Amino acid sequence: MPGDSKTYNSVDSISSEDPEEVDNFPTEFLNTLHNIDSRQGFCNGTMLIVKELRDNVILAVIAAGKHKGRKVFLPRITMSPADSDLPFNLNRTQFPIMLAFAVTLNKSQGQTFDRVGIYLPEPFFSHGQLYVAFSRATSREGIKVLCIDSTKQGNCLKSSNNPLDKVKVFTQNVVYSEVLS
Repeated sequence: MPGDSKTYNSVDSISSEDPEEVDNFPTEFLNTLHNIDSRQGFCNGTMLIVKELRDNVILAVIAAGKHKGRKVFLPRITMSPADSDLPFNLNRTQFPIMLAFAVTLNKSQGQTFDRVGIYLPEPFFSHGQLYVAFSRATSREGIKVLCIDSTKQGNCLKSSNNPLDKVKVFTQNVVYSEVLS
C-alpha cells in the first residue's frame, strides 16, 4: 500500500471510587474489552474505504448499504460499557475501526458491491451460501472466483481448443430439497 505508515494507539483507563481498584486490573485485561457506539451509525459490519489518515481523525467513505458513498470523519472516541458487571468504569479512547482486506460471507450479507472476489478453498458447506456470495455483486462482470482444485470443485476441461476461450470452473452447490418443498 502506498504512503507513509501510521500507528494509532488506544488508551485504556478505569475510574473507580476505590483507588486501589485501579491497580487490580492490568492493561492486558482492559485491552480485551470492547464497546461500539451503534447510535452514531458505526456498528459492527459497517464497511468503510479509508481515504485519509490524519492525526486525530480518519476520513473515510461508506462502502456499501444505504449510506454508500457518504463521506465520514471518524474521530477518536471514548467508549465505556454501560452494562458492565465490572467493579469499575472502563474508558477506552481509540478509532472505532478494524482493518479488513476481506470479509466473510456472513459479514457480507446485506451488502452490495461493484466488484466481488470469491475465494473457494473448498465448496460452501450450507444451503444457499453460493447464491448469497454471487448475489453480493451488482453485475455478473463484477464477480471473480478463485476455486481451488479438488474432487468437488476446480477447473473444467475447455470445450474447444481455442486458447482465447475462458477456463470454466465448477463447484458443488449444496441444496437441501427438503428446504425447497
